[in-house]
Amino acid sequence: MERHVKSFVNRLCVIVVGFVVVCAPVLPVRAQSDVKGDLGLQVLSAEYVPATDTVQVRLQNNAAKAATAYGVHVKIMSEGNELRQFGYGSDQLNLVLAQRCEDFSESTPGPSATPKLAGGWNGAIKPGDIHTEVLAAGIGKTEKTQAVQIRAAVTGVIWEDGKVEGEGVERKMLDQIVAQRDEALRDEDEIVGILKAHEDDPAIMHRMRAVENGVSFLASIRPHVRESNSSADSGPANYVQSSPAISEFLGNLKMIEQYSPSKETFELYSSYFVCRHNQRIALQAAAKPGSAR
Repeated sequence: MERHVKSFVNRLCVIVVGFVVVCAPVLPVRAQSDVKGDLGLQVLSAEYVPATDTVQVRLQNNAAKAATAYGVHVKIMSEGNELRQFGYGSDQLNLVLAQRCEDFSESTPGPSATPKLAGGWNGAIKPGDIHTEVLAAGIGKTEKTQAVQIRAAVTGVIWEDGKVEGEGVERKMLDQIVAQRDEALRDEDEIVGILKAHEDDPAIMHRMRAVENGVSFLASIRPHVRESNSSADSGPANYVQSSPAISEFLGNLKMIEQYSPSKETFELYSSYFVCRHNQRIALQAAAKPGSAR
């Protein structure tokens, strides 16, 4: 039974990490006259893959500290003509938090538990690491694909110590990532408070429903959040445009209710969530975002 519960919660953790990978900010960058230089995190290679109409960008960290978020600008050329240029950004912090809490299941479960915390920067791009991104090129399969050249450069980085490098549009993109991290910290703190408020409820289903109602109410009072129901009798309201932390928690709670509605599973997931929140508090308290202009 214990092995089954841990396996289910581990699958939830994989879903959480997968959510981060897929939904990490992919932010448009205004067209620029040329591609800028790198910032310690450098483009090792960039190539077009005609079969999949994608661009493969390999980044290498030549700095002495880990990169936890970054922006890259890509220009696609063919025979001297620009076909397309775009920017994208990725925040790796949630991957770091997940890695640091991978031993959470060995602790006493529950929101007041103190899971074993790991250190290190697994999940970020550590010094010397090579990281590969595969991006949609969006140029279609044409007769000129064999002559396509890719120019790419790192245009912004957030380092492990919170220092932000980048200017202009790239800097705004990284500032948005910093703001999203602050929002996640705020919302996770509220969720942890709701978990602890219902910690002593002996009826697990009542406890889970009370937590779900509390977090759903939290979602409903956030700015730019609205109910999404097709009709008045279509069931409980679905909240959209909520923060990622709230959406993730509610989604995982619904999975627990549907597939493994037990006290063990709920408390293991609660322990993981609290562990990740505590790690976020520690990391963001230690980091003092600054500019390298």
